[in-house]
Amino acid sequence: MTSLFKRKWVMFLKRIVFLLCLGFVILSLSKDLGKINSSGKVGANVSETAPIYYVKLEADVGDTMLTLVERVNGKLFYTLPMERIKEDFERLNPSYEVVLPQQKYKVPYYVEELGLHH
Repeated sequence: MTSLFKRKWVMFLKRIVFLLCLGFVILSLSKDLGKINSSGKVGANVSETAPIYYVKLEADVGDTMLTLVERVNGKLFYTLPMERIKEDFERLNPSYEVVLPQQKYKVPYYVEELGLHH
């Protein structure tokens, strides 16, 4: 009788572990597939053929287009062509001339280069 109880207990624990693992996988996938923005959401500008993913950021005093892009993309920023960064930023912010403090800007987020996009 004890061995039957042990087998049932082991089967119960296996099911619990399996369900927990399945739950973590589903949670992980939903987080990976979910969109985020600096206030929490990543958006995509699809006005032209290839979408540009972006993060909305509020500029601080002394920020430039390049410092905003660096803040969003980290070390990846140094591997990107400056012309592409400039074109993408201007495409996302058509009225952009100079970065003004306390203004919100759509800053390109290069998820493809980071390998975060399929």
